[in-house]
Amino acid sequence: MFLCVYLLYCLLQENSGCTVDQGLQGSITKSVGESVVLSCSCENLEDKSYTVQWGYTETITHDTYNVQLLVFPEDHKQNQRYRGRVHILNQNPGNVSLIISHLTVEDSGTYLCGVKGKFSSAVSLHVRGPSRTVSNPVINWTIICIVLLLLLLLLGCAAYCCHSAPCERCFSDFCLFMSVV
Repeated sequence: MFLCVYLLYCLLQENSGCTVDQGLQGSITKSVGESVVLSCSCENLEDKSYTVQWGYTETITHDTYNVQLLVFPEDHKQNQRYRGRVHILNQNPGNVSLIISHLTVEDSGTYLCGVKGKFSSAVSLHVRGPSRTVSNPVINWTIICIVLLLLLLLLGCAAYCCHSAPCERCFSDFCLFMSVV
């Protein structure tokens, strides 16, 4: 009799509380520094939200949700890179979506939502880094040298014009400048 009561208690305990949606819920792309809301919802919410957990993994293989880092709750098991940047969105009962602020490129990966260490819902996140303009320093210096040579050639031609012909034919201000130089 005691064994039957215990098994019934275990069965009810396992099925009570929050039941999380299963499978990949989507993919989100954000930029460094932004915030993101990763959706997860509970059905049959009876336990408090502290039973909900969020984890991180770089990739999922064959619908196997193995957590590499614990993201939420904020306790001694939580990975340090998430400290102070995550919280649960408690706008309505059953919504256990995770908010991550101040995103970094390292936050890219798959986030897993679950209850009591059993993760069944996944959201993929890609964080774009700052855009980098690649410039070729050889091309930049080549352009600068060509512009300087053209300016010197123009200046030389103008000086030749002013010294070989009367100043009436040249710009008088330029000739005045050239006579000082």
